[in-house]
Amino acid sequence: ILKKCASWVAPGGGGVILAAVPNSHSVHRQAAVYMGLLETENQLNETDFRNGHRRVYDMASFKQNFIDAGLTIVQSGGYWFKPESNAQINTNWDEKMIKAFLRLGEDYPEIAGEIYIVGTQM
Repeated sequence: ILKKCASWVAPGGGGVILAAVPNSHSVHRQAAVYMGLLETENQLNETDFRNGHRRVYDMASFKQNFIDAGLTIVQSGGYWFKPESNAQINTNWDEKMIKAFLRLGEDYPEIAGEIYIVGTQM
């Protein structure tokens, strides 16, 4: 898909591709492994399937997909530090907590719930 998308972006940084994916190294996936809910960090769960996910990525493999597609990575990072399940967050968190944990995901992309890349053709 990235190779196809790369063909739509003008060389020289005239356009960008924005992509965000679930982070296999997120703190909530690591906890799920320790709790026996997932066998491995990159195993898909019921929520992943409901959301249409076909895989989860770590930052290294995600970046490699961009490089393999001939894209230059302009920016990468994480967002949404997620220490609890979606149901727990929806039930117990207020707006201040949500904003704080979104910012923590930016500060700690290696364990954020989601990771992103901005890529372009150079």
